[in-house]
Amino acid sequence: MIVNNFYNERLAIIAGISDSNIEEPGSIPMNVYLQEAENLYNWCQDDKEKLIANGLDWAIVEDMPARILMLRETQSMWMTSDSRSNAARKMWVEKVPSARELQKDILRSLRFACRENQNALQQIKRLGPGRKNSDMIQNLSDLAAQGRKCSDDLKTINFDLSKLDKASKLANELAGYLAQFTNRRSAWNENRKIRNQAYTHLKESVDSARVFGKFVFRMDDPRFGGYASSYSRSKNSRYKKNSKPALD
Repeated sequence: MIVNNFYNERLAIIAGISDSNIEEPGSIPMNVYLQEAENLYNWCQDDKEKLIANGLDWAIVEDMPARILMLRETQSMWMTSDSRSNAARKMWVEKVPSARELQKDILRSLRFACRENQNALQQIKRLGPGRKNSDMIQNLSDLAAQGRKCSDDLKTINFDLSKLDKASKLANELAGYLAQFTNRRSAWNENRKIRNQAYTHLKESVDSARVFGKFVFRMDDPRFGGYASSYSRSKNSRYKKNSKPALD
């Protein structure tokens, strides 16, 4: 984890990047992009005078290490929030099928056990399953409460009253997982946006250095290669190789 002061200072800078200007990372893996940015920064040092002479603002090169660090940190924060969100979602997915079945079982049992109890039936009719996740959670809790009120009726059909406690427990557990998942997703979305802003900020300096470097050393100079993406070059080479027509 980087020092909070540094993170907050850089966050204030990248927060100024509007939504319309935020760029998404391309197909290049983030660890590869970060390493190429590190390599580019070091490669530029020997060409400082020539790059400046051709119009490159050297301040953007000097700022590259800080931009790299910020992107690396925000990438880690985003990945961490994503994994936590997935953990809560996994628990939710595991629990919901049994919760749905229990919900149906209790509701059917109550309707049958209380078929001659008009007051109870009126209340039971209001306990529909609902469509939203939150409806299902509340419905489980309501069914458990109604079941306890009608425990004598349920006993006449040999209903297992421990299912009511199970329903209450499941309702509490699912409410917790849903809250975690919802909150984590919000954090995931926010962290993803910040990561993309940090990427956009670093890409500005990387693209500038590459554009000027390729221009300055365009005449078959051996320095030219250091301003190109090795990953993209390798990917394009593989694509061309695979795209060659088969020989007769």
